[in-house]
Amino acid sequence: MNTKLEPIVANDVALLIVSGQSQCFARVEQIVEDTAPGWVNVTFTILVVPTKVLRFIVPESALIGGEFSVGGTPMRFEKLARPSAEEIEALSQSPQHQPTDAPDLPTEAVADVIDLASRRRKKDD
Repeated sequence: MNTKLEPIVANDVALLIVSGQSQCFARVEQIVEDTAPGWVNVTFTILVVPTKVLRFIVPESALIGGEFSVGGTPMRFEKLARPSAEEIEALSQSPQHQPTDAPDLPTEAVADVIDLASRRRKKDD
C-alpha cells in the first residue's frame, strides 16, 4: 500500500487490486467530488488492450489506498511511484540503454527505380 499516503491525483497510474489480487494498471483521468459528502467520482482508463474507461464512486480514503467495495467485492488502488530524477539519470547513463546508430544499408540492397510513366501505353496507340 501507499506508505507515504500521497493521494492519487489526475494523470497518476495506479494498480487496481480486487479481492487482494493485482488485476491491472489504470491511469486516473479525472477526480470530481460526488454529491454525497466524503465521496468522489474517479474516472480511469484501464491499461489493457483495448483500453477501457471506467468510473467508480469511492470514498475519499480510496485515494490514499483505503479499501472500498463494488457490488460487495473488496477493491483498492495502489498509486504507482514515479521514478526519481536520480533513477532516470542513472538509467540514461547505463551503456545498455545508450542509443545506437542504425546500420548503413549496403548500396546493392537499394533497388533500381522503374519509371512506370514511360511504360504506360499512350491513349493514341
